[in-house]
Amino acid sequence: MKLYFIVIAVILLAEGITKPSVAIGVPDCTDDPYGGSQGCCGSYFMQTYPVDCASHGDTNSFCVYSHHCSCSNGYECPDSGKSVECASGLVCVPKCDGSDCICGSNDNSVDCSAHGDTESFCVFNDHCSCSMGFQCPSASDVSTLIEGGECHPGYKCTPIPPNVIVSDLIIKGGNGNKDQYLDNVTDGDLTTYGTMNKIKKPWVSVMVSKNLVAAKWSVTVTPPQDKKKKKKLAGFEIWTGTEAGSLLVKCGGPYSKKKLRKSSSITAVCDKGQANFGQQNYITITIPNKKKKKTKIEIAELSVSQYTL
Repeated sequence: MKLYFIVIAVILLAEGITKPSVAIGVPDCTDDPYGGSQGCCGSYFMQTYPVDCASHGDTNSFCVYSHHCSCSNGYECPDSGKSVECASGLVCVPKCDGSDCICGSNDNSVDCSAHGDTESFCVFNDHCSCSMGFQCPSASDVSTLIEGGECHPGYKCTPIPPNVIVSDLIIKGGNGNKDQYLDNVTDGDLTTYGTMNKIKKPWVSVMVSKNLVAAKWSVTVTPPQDKKKKKKLAGFEIWTGTEAGSLLVKCGGPYSKKKLRKSSSITAVCDKGQANFGQQNYITITIPNKKKKKTKIEIAELSVSQYTL
């Protein structure tokens, strides 16, 4: 299946690899940008990602108002009281008649395949395991999203959505070429990296597109391959805010030297925030640097995707 990408300006590519990851969970909606068809139900104008209503075989299902799936006889919507009209982002599944569609305890039971992952399965009747192209919070760390692995109890497999657009990269104090920095961290090439002049408590901010409706951002930072540069990134944090440099809500960090040494990339989950409090459309990477030494933020790749659980 082809990838579904939103193309407006700059698309972020790498998530810890030299080429874009294949998000097979999201259908290609190139020919249906408004998401009104069975195989491409939902648009980024209305929900987080499109889904294929017939992914489980319901060939008579259809899309309602470019928003949600409606199921035919013999199929139903998962997690919605046997309804035939599904919540946004859910697909039609065969009527549940066994443990294959109930994974977990009574309080945390879910249908692992609710979002279209037909190859997902339940592990020890406790938690879901997803196939490639789908993601969930990790079984070992609920704050970390993983692709194609075991989930934290109570969570389903959701499609890995397209990377969203970032723009207006700003470096604290204007130290460095911001256009070159943005180019280097979104080119999918791990041999290039964004750099800046040394400064006390440095930060780099990007604005995420305001046109997309998402509950959360998934932010992935890939350190430089050079061991010395990776070591100097130790202690960095990921925040969201309402403007460049705003440290309103921390998403992750500080990340230790040990964490950076063992991980090819770091992923943090960020809440977008509520409209009445100001939506947090800026993502900031900073090194607080309590010793007040001058340092700089050098990263190889930065990618942001949106998702819902």
